[in-house]
Amino acid sequence: GKFGTAQISLPGGCNIGARPIDQHIKAFECLGSNIEVKRGNVYADAKKLKAASIFFDVVTVGATINAILAATLAEGTTTIENCAKEPHIVDVANFLNSAGADIRGAGTDQIKINGVNKLQGNFTYSIVPDQIETGTFMLAALASKGDILIKNCVPEHLDCITAKILE
Repeated sequence: GKFGTAQISLPGGCNIGARPIDQHIKAFECLGSNIEVKRGNVYADAKKLKAASIFFDVVTVGATINAILAATLAEGTTTIENCAKEPHIVDVANFLNSAGADIRGAGTDQIKINGVNKLQGNFTYSIVPDQIETGTFMLAALASKGDILIKNCVPEHLDCITAKILE
């Protein structure tokens, strides 16, 4: 955003599985970025991002976050549909709103972002506890037949894993 251009390596290097970036590229292109993939790198170039309607073909956390970040400073109102709804998506939106962004609908299937000219950095923000880390501790206690107390978590973010444990 600062320089109007970026170059990053393609994702990989782990055994988690495929890391497709097609939805990320789709979002950036919708917002007016020129994208080129060559020799294992992604090159992006955009003098000014402009608002767009983005519909993700699959629900994706990473692409939803990238689209929110890019649209925050894009000119106009961007609508993102079929987006991820995880707690950390809501948290990214809350963080950006604290910095002066105008993001509505995070946590639902549709997010609307009214682009702003700039963000401010003089504020304090506490990020939401990581539900994946908390769930890992829950499962470790279950597997070891241990007894633990987990502090600083949001129990509602763990409803699905709690239901499976009880099941």
